Amino acid sequence: MKKVLHVIFIGIILFIAAKVLKMILEPICIIFTILFLLVTGRFKEIGKYYADLAFAEDQYGNVLIQYPANIVLIKKDSPYKYGNPDVTISAVTGKNLVTDNALKGGKIVCTTLGVFDKDHCIKAAPNYHNHRAKIDYSSIFILK
Repeated sequence: MKKVLHVIFIGIILFIAAKVLKMILEPICIIFTILFLLVTGRFKEIGKYYADLAFAEDQYGNVLIQYPANIVLIKKDSPYKYGNPDVTISAVTGKNLVTDNALKGGKIVCTTLGVFDKDHCIKAAPNYHNHRAKIDYSSIFILK
């Protein structure tokens, strides 16, 4: 029991430390990066930079929502669960949608994301197992 409490305590301390570092570093790094890209004439990369940040937040969100999402968004016996830090919410939701494991809540998530990017969850579904795949931003940003 003592070891379990130690592991819990360490996890909480690491989480708090990560949050504090993010609060300090995030605004500094974002401002620096935007200024750097503008000064070096690489302003077209700003959209990809923000898309990468959004992707990372999405992966964080997948871990954050894992317990409620596994109850509310997908069927109980689905093999495709939320919570993997290397996979996005869209990929898990899409994989459950195409395998008929999404509940009404999961379908609502996909419909909502589809407003911003048509068939977003379905396009993300193949990334469930190939989470290190190169991301194609061409449908969202003009990078040329």
